[in-house]
Amino acid sequence: SKSPTEFTTGNALVSEKAKFLQEEAFKKKETAVDVPRSNALASEKARWLQEEAFKKKENEKQADAGAPGNALVSEKMKCLQEQASKKEEAKIDVPRSNALVTEKTRWLQEEALKKKESAKQANAGDE
Repeated sequence: SKSPTEFTTGNALVSEKAKFLQEEAFKKKETAVDVPRSNALASEKARWLQEEAFKKKENEKQADAGAPGNALVSEKMKCLQEQASKKEEAKIDVPRSNALVTEKTRWLQEEALKKKESAKQANAGDE
């Protein structure tokens, strides 16, 4: 026969298991309530995406059928963007070219100084 402590432990396990099962059942009920709502949201989103795709196709058709001028406008915009990017590249190169000019100026000054000194030495040697 079982001792009183074994019954207590067994009862505790049974009540723990019952509590666990109740919680699981409650979670299932909550999930069951959420499923129709999430299905509704999914179908709503699917319908919205279809409408957006349809609107986009309609807009593209209108743009294509609209006027051949649209192609010219987009071509002009592309050309202007390329010109703007070339100007940006040129602005980026300016500091580099300024540095080169400064470096060349310094080099020319050093060369001129060397020529003066060598000319002085040559004149001093003649005396």
